[in-house]
Amino acid sequence: MREALESRAAALASHRRTADEIRILKYWAHQMDIAEDGVEPHLLAALEIHRAIAESSGNALLRSVTGVVELTMVLSAKFAPPDDLRQRHADSVAQHEAPVAAMERGDEEAAVQLMQSIITRDKQQTMAVFS
Repeated sequence: MREALESRAAALASHRRTADEIRILKYWAHQMDIAEDGVEPHLLAALEIHRAIAESSGNALLRSVTGVVELTMVLSAKFAPPDDLRQRHADSVAQHEAPVAAMERGDEEAAVQLMQSIITRDKQQTMAVFS
């Protein structure tokens, strides 16, 4: 469900986003980057990116999906082993910056594919935690 809704939000945001919304997305990507080892600030910034993408879609239903995103992210981070935190942080920042750049270019196909890769990674991390 999350993949379908967030992919649609990314597609719509690629066409409907404003310059101000792109600035907000970049701001939150930067906040993820400077969070360094802080799990909570990193998660907050990541969640805000997902919320801002949903907001940029202009679709109220798609904006409501952020609760599902939040739950997935919190579960994944709370139970993840701390040994690979720095690498996961760097990977997460890069993965969140990429769809923002695609949306800024208006590249719907890339934005959707990149959003799906984030969701796939989140799903894998969550499943690994509970395996």
